[in-house]
Parts: sequence; C-alpha cells; structure tokens
Amino acid sequence: MRSKGYISLLAIALLFSACGGGSSDNGGDPVGEVPPVVGITEFTGAVEISLSNERNDSINIEDNNLIDYFKLEVTSLGIYTLYTSSYAAGTDADYAYRLQTDIHGPDELMIKRSTLNFELTSIGEEWQTTEFEVTEIGTHYFKTYRERVGPAENKTTNYKFQIEPSLKNNLVQDEEGEFNDVQSQATQHTVGSFIHDINGTVNVVRDSDAADWYELQNLIPGTYTLYLEAKSGTEYISSGQSLRAKVYDIYGNLHTDLSAAYAVGNMDQAGEWYRETFEVLSNESYFIKISRDYDLSTAYSFKVLPSIANGYELDANGEPNDVQVLAKSIVLDDINTTIEDSINMTDITDADDWFEFTSDVTQTVDIRLETLSGTTGGTYTLLLEIVDVYGNTLKQIPTNQFLLNYENEYVVDSFNLVMGSKYYLHVNRRYNPLTTYKITISK
Repeated sequence: MRSKGYISLLAIALLFSACGGGSSDNGGDPVGEVPPVVGITEFTGAVEISLSNERNDSINIEDNNLIDYFKLEVTSLGIYTLYTSSYAAGTDADYAYRLQTDIHGPDELMIKRSTLNFELTSIGEEWQTTEFEVTEIGTHYFKTYRERVGPAENKTTNYKFQIEPSLKNNLVQDEEGEFNDVQSQATQHTVGSFIHDINGTVNVVRDSDAADWYELQNLIPGTYTLYLEAKSGTEYISSGQSLRAKVYDIYGNLHTDLSAAYAVGNMDQAGEWYRETFEVLSNESYFIKISRDYDLSTAYSFKVLPSIANGYELDANGEPNDVQVLAKSIVLDDINTTIEDSINMTDITDADDWFEFTSDVTQTVDIRLETLSGTTGGTYTLLLEIVDVYGNTLKQIPTNQFLLNYENEYVVDSFNLVMGSKYYLHVNRRYNPLTTYKITISK
C-alpha cells in the first residue's frame, strides 16, 4: 500500500503534465499563464480634445476630481501653444496655489510644464500661454491639477483650456491677427504693409491676450524707426502703466525696448506715443512684441519706417522727417536759405524735424532761428541743433533754454561750415503742443 505522500506527488505530476508543463512546441513559452495587464497608465481614460477648441473644465470640486487628463492626436511637427486661464466664478484664489498643466509626449514623458500663478490680490482670473515643441508625431497628453504647498485643503478651480498651432502649422488668424500671442504665431507683414498704421488691441478680445507679436519680413540691413501710439479705448487707471514694444531678431536677441518710455513719459492712456530706431543687421525677419503693464485693456497703432538710405520716400511736405535717418534733404542757396515748418508734440510723426545738406563753401554763416505766429507759449524754448553724420551735436541754438518759448521771438548765431562736409539740422521743443518756426542761413 502506497503512502498518502506518494499519491499526492503523483497527482501533482499528472496535473502539471495536463497543464502543459515542461517543454512545448511553441519554443518553450509557458502556456496557460495569466498575461500581465498591458497599456494601463496614468493617462488611460484621458479625454480626447481637438486643436483650437476651447474647453471649460474644473478641478477640486469633488474629492475624486483632483486631476484632469486630456489627450491630443498631433499630426504635424512644430511649435504649439497651450492656453490656460482661470475664471472667477467658482475659483478659490490663493497665491500659494498654482494651476499647472504638465505636457507629455507619445512616450508619456513630460516635455514642458505650464504654471499659472495666483497672485495675492487675485480674484481668480489669471492666464498663461506656454509654447511647446512637438518633435514626434503621435498622441500627446496633458495633466491639469492645482498644486499646493503644505497640507492645506484643495482649492476649487474653474479653468479654460485650449491648444493652438503655430503659423507654420496652419494656424488660422482672424481679421485682427489673433491668435498672435507668442512668437510662433506672429502676424506676418512686409514693408508694403508695415509702413502704414497697423492697429491692434491687447487684453480686450479674450483671456491670454496680454501680448501681440508681429513678424517684419524681408528686411534689408539698415536703420528702421518704430512708431507706437496708445489709441482710443485704452484703459487708464494710474500713471506708469505703460504700453510697451520690444524688437527681437530671429534668434531672440533684443534690439529695441520701448520700455525706455519710462524715461520720457508713460504711454498709459489714449494719445500717448513713443518712437525708437533700431538696426537691422542682416537680411531676415525681425519680430515686435507689444504688451501693456498690469494686463490693462489697450488699443494701439504702430508702424515701422525704413531709412531714406533704404529707399523710403518722404511725402510732398517732407514728412515724416522725425529722426536723423529720415532727414529731408535741402540745398544751400547762394545768399539766404530759408526753411519754414512746424513741429507738434502731440503728433507722433511730427514732433521733430530733421534736415540734411552738404556744404558748398568753407565759411562762417549766420543762422537766424525764430518762432512764428501760432506758436503755443510755454516753459521750454525752440531748439536748433547742428549735428554731424555720427550724431554728435556741434552747436545748439539758442544756448539759453528760455529765449524762444513764445511766438514772434528770434535769436541769431553763427557757425563755421566746411566745404564737402554733411550737416544735419535738428529742430525740437519739449512738452509744447505746436511750434511754427523759420530758419534762415545767410552766407
């Protein structure tokens, strides 16, 4: 009689044989084992979204609603922009909490993080734009949540969520050029259009519109002048909340920053303006970014003029000759050369006058500078600066700041000309609306 132990071993052996134990005809792979669960990841169940469709959603409204997951099927490589913004209804605003969206590639590894900070004074209306690059075609994933510091309770958040492609990836822009909130969406202009007024708004049309980008295409090396003006519809709260413009080359190097407007007066309400020159160093595109401090609603107008040397032609009145590279050319007469014109500090394209000439003599000439009828009286004098080709001031007329600050006043001074030398005349007057003047150069 066999033992119970023997019988048990025999039963186990028979069972093992029946289940396919040992080697098999399929290359030795086990048969009958339960396969591991494949494909279940953190993003399983992510909601599918489409490009250019705004989605309104919320988190932390319920205990099981702490994270939202989305997925987007991306079919083109390039730059894309994620827009996230909170809105006040239902959002607990707290500076210690951040609405974040982690952007993941097809391999589910994170490639970028968008962080929306809630400020101390926030009412729950914040926004963020985040550019990210797609380097692999396929499904991309987005994880949206509210990060907190410490063990505090979850903060309810209502938010908007949208993804837009770049202009190169067939972004569709409306009549106002939106979307153009980041460099990859910059509205494109050539010299035929950007020499005329281009109008726009920031912080007016929708959330996440605190900046407008423009691409100036096919520029040739030389000096250009950017004119920027705040227009009707610009929100004014207090002084110092300036409209700003920055000029970048294609590599992201900053060339001009009209933030320098702080030094000469703020563009914080309708009618305020500023201009600045910048150098283009090579045949390529340059970019302009326009924004407003404190995200205030702003309407603006800008244009960019090339120099006379780069082919720009002044109008029949010799305007706008506001900067040295746009100086109106004159020729000295045999005896008296007369210039009659006006400047107006409220006119963005006529606040200064520049003239240029090449001397045909070597001699001392008399220069008479006078204000004419219609000149607005004020504190500061009319000034005439004689400037060389390098921008150095050779002489200022008058030397006294308070001689020509009312109509029908004049002063006479002298200057030594050298034959063949080029000179510039710069006429300007600070802070006064209108000045009509006459310059007489006598040999």
